[in-house]
Amino acid sequence: IASYSQQSQRYVKMDDFNYIVPPAVKEAGIETEYDAIIAKIADSYNLLQKALSDKLTKKFMSEGLEEKKARSKADKLANEDARFVLPNACETKIVVTMNARSLYNFFAHRCCNRAQWEIRDALIPQ
Repeated sequence: IASYSQQSQRYVKMDDFNYIVPPAVKEAGIETEYDAIIAKIADSYNLLQKALSDKLTKKFMSEGLEEKKARSKADKLANEDARFVLPNACETKIVVTMNARSLYNFFAHRCCNRAQWEIRDALIPQ
C-alpha cells in the first residue's frame, strides 16, 4: 500500500529545470555533449512555451478576457504542450507514503544490486 505525489510538468513552468546526468555518460567522458543537448532542449522548451503563451493570450483577449487573466490561462496551457519536448532526465520532486510492510518490500526490491542505479541512488545516496 503506497501513495505517490509527484511534481507536475503540466502545471509547473520548467524554464530552468535541473537534470540528471547518468553515471555512464560521465564515465564515457561525454558530459559536455550531454549538457549541450540538454541546453538545446531547454531553449526549445522556452521558445515553444513563449510562442504558445503569446498566441493563446491574444486569442483569449480577443474572446474578451482581460490581459492578466488571459496570460495566466495561456501560460498554463502553454506549459502543458511545451512539456512534450522535455527530456526524461528532468529532475522532479516526489513524495512517497507507505506502510511498514510495503516499505520493507520496496527496499527489498529497490536496494538490490539488480535494481536500476537511479532508484538505488535515491534510496542509498553515495
